[in-house]
Amino acid sequence: MVCGYDIAGAQLVLVYDYRVRSLPVLGGRLAGRSVESLDPLRFLARVVPLRAVPVEMFGELRRQLRGESAGFPQLVYSAQLFGVLACRVGLDLLAGRPVRHRIAVDVHTLTRTGRRRWRVRLARLVELARMSRAALAYRR
Repeated sequence: MVCGYDIAGAQLVLVYDYRVRSLPVLGGRLAGRSVESLDPLRFLARVVPLRAVPVEMFGELRRQLRGESAGFPQLVYSAQLFGVLACRVGLDLLAGRPVRHRIAVDVHTLTRTGRRRWRVRLARLVELARMSRAALAYRR
């Protein structure tokens, strides 16, 4: 199974190859939960690692957690990137070649200068520290 999540200019692809070994569905991230009982944000909080969320999304996540926003902005190039990555992963899987289980591409990072990348990394660490407690509580 190839899952893609486009998040504010970033693409996260998670691959679950159930042919190789016996794995719990979605890596056990939904164990004991009915998918129907989860709202979209709770579902994403369980399946998308917080470290994969780009810094540009943290403000929106805070608005979501406070109930101030109902939707997520999407960038079409990120969704298209999933198509490119999924085709490549699919071809490799069909050919019996091993693939990475987690692929993350942040288009914003690819175009930033070195200095700007360092500033964003620092901002990301600050945001992760601010959000981690709330995100862990929200996953429950």
